[in-house]
Amino acid sequence: MYEYKFIEVSVKGMFIGGDDHRKLISDKSKKGWRFVAAIPSSAGSYGQIGSVDLVFERKIEENKK
Repeated sequence: MYEYKFIEVSVKGMFIGGDDHRKLISDKSKKGWRFVAAIPSSAGSYGQIGSVDLVFERKIEENKK
């Protein structure tokens, strides 16, 4: 079984703002999370993407009986 974490980040123009997304993905991976996808979560003017959810997953340790 897996658990998921969604972190919303702003998009500036056509790109996610600065290099913040790279640092965020790297930091989460060091804590056992795997980057899965970036899903548009809000729209700006003219249908441009305003923000995206970065999706992370990690395996949940199930109790052995």
